[in-house]
Amino acid sequence: MGAEVLVESTVFENAKKALISKDSKTTGNISVNDVDLGGSTNDAPKGSISKSDIPYEYTLLGASAVKSAVVGAAGQTLEL
Repeated sequence: MGAEVLVESTVFENAKKALISKDSKTTGNISVNDVDLGGSTNDAPKGSISKSDIPYEYTLLGASAVKSAVVGAAGQTLEL
């Protein structure tokens, strides 16, 4: 498809190939910023997109804080 993806402030665990581009006649690209691959691989071609290309503002949590934020809020949170 030739997609361009921006992956930021992310953590991977127990993944063999965290970032990969395949199953398309046109290879996609991945731009990576502050990503903990956890020993995994990034086999995709390097992209050129960055935060300045995104048409809206957002705040990154930071890869070092992602796991605790997700574990603390993921799953069933309904209290009765």
